[in-house]
Amino acid sequence: DGGVERTGIYWAAIYPFFAFSMVGLRQGWKWIGMATLSSIATVYIWITNSYPLAYSMGELKYFLSAFLFYVMIAAVFETIREQRQIELQESNEKLKHAQLSVMKANDQLEKKVERRTTELRRSYSQLKREEERRKDSDAELAESEKRFFHAQKMEAMETLVGGIAHDFKNMLSGINANLFMIKRETDAMPETQERIKGVEHLISSASDMIHQLLTFARKDRVKFQHFNL
Repeated sequence: DGGVERTGIYWAAIYPFFAFSMVGLRQGWKWIGMATLSSIATVYIWITNSYPLAYSMGELKYFLSAFLFYVMIAAVFETIREQRQIELQESNEKLKHAQLSVMKANDQLEKKVERRTTELRRSYSQLKREEERRKDSDAELAESEKRFFHAQKMEAMETLVGGIAHDFKNMLSGINANLFMIKRETDAMPETQERIKGVEHLISSASDMIHQLLTFARKDRVKFQHFNL
């Protein structure tokens, strides 16, 4: 191409950038070295005139000078690009580490939240059971108080009924004794005797009722038994 179309000189500006962009800075220097050796071989061919070339020595010098100049520029650009790429890779690594740290933190946070939720559920269940036990205890206490008050009322009523029954029984005993005396003095009056019997029947019924009240008041015992008249 250089000998026929005279366009090889234009590769001086393109080749270094092409080499470094294709294979990188380290491998690109090998390509640059081979291109430099080819350029030196071209100069040697021109000096020895072993093969006819379409370039003059001035053009070859210009080619070598431009080639080395663009090699320096391409090397600087590639160095900057690779440095940025390294920085970008480092940033990506840092970002990956940060993402891993965030994921790890999220996992730990989820575990803590789950553990705390489990503890709260357990505490809530325990509080609920304690609340149910407290309600049961309150119900039992209320029932005990109710039974206690009822027992107090019954005891007061028994005391009241027992006292009244005894007094009423004493009065009935006096009435019954007086009726017995009246009955002895009025044997000749049948009509009066009938009325006295009616009063005695009422007194007997009242006496039975008194015995029932005394039994209710637990002040007396009802016990039937045989005895020698």
